[in-house]
Amino acid sequence: MYAATIHKFTALAVEKIKRMVADGLDAKQLQGLNEDGFFGYGRRLRAELLNRRERIMNFGRGQVNEELKRQGGADAA
Repeated sequence: MYAATIHKFTALAVEKIKRMVADGLDAKQLQGLNEDGFFGYGRRLRAELLNRRERIMNFGRGQVNEELKRQGGADAA
């Protein structure tokens, strides 16, 4: 899952660079090419990876709670 997310944003960055090259780069564009840590996609990539991690943690927590209920544990939430 994480690799697919990173691949998606890498592909977006590559497409952005291709468009910039096709439009003709100038010195100012080259200086800002790596803005935001990932060609302008750093914040979005970080947010998506954190959201995926949170969903995985919540799923795991739900599985544990269901198993505790199934076993009739007194500590089941």
